[in-house]
Amino acid sequence: MILEIIHKQLIELDKLILELSPKEAQQAFELIPLDFFARMQVDRPEEYPNLIKWFAEMPSSDSQIIWTGSHGHALMTVSLSFMKTVVSTFHEISIKPLHQSAVLDFGCGWGRMLRLLPKYVPTDQLYGVDPWDQSIDICKNTKVKANLFLSEFLPRSLPTPEGQKFDFIFAFSVFTHLSEKTTKLCAATLRDYLSDDGVLAITIRPVEYWNFRLLNEPKLATKAETASFIRQHNDQGFAFFPHGREKIEGDVTYGDTSMSLDYIRDNFDGLEIERVELNETDLYQAIVFLKKSAKEEPLSPMSINQNDKLIPPGELALLNKIGTSADPASAQNEWRHYGRSQMQHWIKHDLITPNSNVLDMGCGLGRVAHSLAGWLEKGSYTGIDIVKSSIDWCSENYQPYSNFRFIHADLNNSHYNFESNLKAASYEFPVDNDSMDFIWSTSLFTHMRINEVDNYLSEMSRVLKPGAKIWNSYFILDEISEPLARSGAPGWSLEHEIEGGLYMTEGDPDHVIAFYLDRLTELHEKHGFEILHVGFGGWSSRPGSNDNGQDVILAQKR
Repeated sequence: MILEIIHKQLIELDKLILELSPKEAQQAFELIPLDFFARMQVDRPEEYPNLIKWFAEMPSSDSQIIWTGSHGHALMTVSLSFMKTVVSTFHEISIKPLHQSAVLDFGCGWGRMLRLLPKYVPTDQLYGVDPWDQSIDICKNTKVKANLFLSEFLPRSLPTPEGQKFDFIFAFSVFTHLSEKTTKLCAATLRDYLSDDGVLAITIRPVEYWNFRLLNEPKLATKAETASFIRQHNDQGFAFFPHGREKIEGDVTYGDTSMSLDYIRDNFDGLEIERVELNETDLYQAIVFLKKSAKEEPLSPMSINQNDKLIPPGELALLNKIGTSADPASAQNEWRHYGRSQMQHWIKHDLITPNSNVLDMGCGLGRVAHSLAGWLEKGSYTGIDIVKSSIDWCSENYQPYSNFRFIHADLNNSHYNFESNLKAASYEFPVDNDSMDFIWSTSLFTHMRINEVDNYLSEMSRVLKPGAKIWNSYFILDEISEPLARSGAPGWSLEHEIEGGLYMTEGDPDHVIAFYLDRLTELHEKHGFEILHVGFGGWSSRPGSNDNGQDVILAQKR
């Protein structure tokens, strides 16, 4: 039953709704109580035909049950309880009003929460991501009003527009199902996409969940297994029962999970707990609200100042600058920032540890090495470059670090080393087989031919340990970047064809080279790599990108 006082408002709104902008619609919905807003979507009363047309369709009862174990009004009651709690708490702890916020539903499923949010947030400010393609398909097929994207099961980044930050991110019944590796990765990634004053809300299972699960679903685990989960939770703050899913990067990512607040405090780097709430509708799913830490702890035991002697002198840093600086002091600051940010990124995504053996191809003057010095404790660093003066400078200045070595590769390159006759296409890395934990290159393959890339990927595969990863930057050509690159949109044009791609400077092909994505994909597969992620930078003026950086391919040796 819809009360008369609400009915009159709905009748008037029904006349206008199809002509309203997202912002205008949200302002109109503010007058409708959330319970009625939700009930209309379930009951779909015929007296409001335009409102029903505006609302997303509901998926079938079977689909709702498959995703959540419930459907209809019973499921909506749980959804309403969560929504009321997060909205009221957000308004208490956030500086920014919700209606002005960009909001992300992380693990949106079939959109059960996204359907309620237009009451509070204009639909063009709503985003939903989920790693299951069927979830996103249902959202789109039922016309959920939000920006929807298919994400990865191990999301090192999100497929949302480049540079997009969120003022509110929530993950309902997501962290209650993640493995420990996936939990840490998701927390780190969501933190990166949170605005400085943003709020992250997640639900977690307390230790009492395991006995509740035993009573209600006794076939899932024995009493002895349940006791082991409880011990694991009490000892480590985290317990996980994996479901029978296919492994991803050697890990079953999905199952049943419990974790403690102390575990979150110790493992969710850069995030602090602001509030914890419980609802009577589900006492075994606590809602934890987090915000960015006011001050992050440094990841390296050595301060930047202690490693200043490893930053090239001003004029040398300017000659080999990383960014757009025009004076020596600024060039040195860019060196500091670049190495530090790369190191933090790789640590956060579990690509390197203090015990890792790492290989830096095209190391230059040590733009990453200077941040790793003193941090790589039991591991080792090997840097290789074709510019002898760079290797000489590094070899002299890194002498105090016995686990760092720099090697000159005297190879021919039309831009950097045209006097040598040795070819990169046949170069064998002076590194033992299966010895490296991580390999990277920055702006290396942007100066090499495709047959040389072919050989380097082969060598990377040879020296990497099984399951280890590579991180390489490229200029990648696809249906978006190729026409932009040919047109000169980046401020320079790639108009000369070369095997596998395009290059910029006639007579100096190695100055700037870009390769087609399908060709790079073939080479990775050829040498036993699985591509885990392709990150597109803004070098080509790609729409939605707010930087001018190169593209990156992260891949894992099978």
